[in-house]
This record gives sequence, structure tokens and C-alpha cells, in this order.
Amino acid sequence: MFIRKAEICMVDNKTIEVLGQDSQRVFEISLDHEEGYKFPNLIIEREEKRIFIPGSQIASIWFYEHREANEVQKQIDLKWEKVEDLTRIKSESDLLWFCDGKGNTFIRSPKSTESVLVSTNPVVARLLKGIEALEDQRNQLLQSAGDEDEKE
Repeated sequence: MFIRKAEICMVDNKTIEVLGQDSQRVFEISLDHEEGYKFPNLIIEREEKRIFIPGSQIASIWFYEHREANEVQKQIDLKWEKVEDLTRIKSESDLLWFCDGKGNTFIRSPKSTESVLVSTNPVVARLLKGIEALEDQRNQLLQSAGDEDEKE
């Protein structure tokens, strides 16, 4: 899930607003937080300063979802499911997928120079190109959300 904003509520009733990539990082850190235990210490970067927030001073953290980026991610996931169904290969994050101009699809391990042909079906190639376009769109949404939030 992508987050556009986090509000860190302190025990002294102050609130620290965290935006963009920092809010995403706080969200990922908080996933490891178990109910009933104190929050982890956080370091937030603001205007080239590092702010240390002791976990013992955090009362709660509210997260605001980046709906548009999450919707695009759902479309990406659906396309990957179709690619996996057509190629019978589970999409692993470390595999590099690419297509040639003839509709052939290849995979390669980042540690290897050898590519393996996995499909001659042009539908797979189109799906991968669609995934790439959607990933660009998602990344632009995430980047622009951080830029817009910094202007506020």
C-alpha cells in the first residue's frame, strides 16, 4: 500500500505531519510495530535536517492512503497475474523481464548475462509494455504527491 501522508501524534498532544517518501518509510517501519508495544524511534528528514522522534513519545500514527497510486498498483498486479498465467512463470522481483520488437518475451537473472525466451505470444509483450507504462504512471503520482505536499 502507498501512503501520501502520516500524522504522528505525540504524547504531549503535538502532531508532526510527514509527507511523501518519508510517510511511506514511517508506514513500513510501523508495520513491524505490535499492538501494546512502544513505537520504534523514528528519524525524519526535513529541509536537510534530521529530526529524531523517540518511540516512547509517540501516542499514535495516522496514515493517509495514496488512493490513485494504489489503484494503479492494482492494475499492475492484475497484468502481472495475466503474464504469469500465460507464461506459467511466477513473477519474482529479482527477475528482469523484457521484450524484443517481434513480440518475444525474455527473462534474465540480474546475476546472469544469459536471457531465456519464455514466450512468443505478443499478448505477453503487450502486457509487459502496459505494466511498464503503469509503473511510470504510479511513480509520477508518488513523486508529484511528495512535491505537492512539500509546497503546502
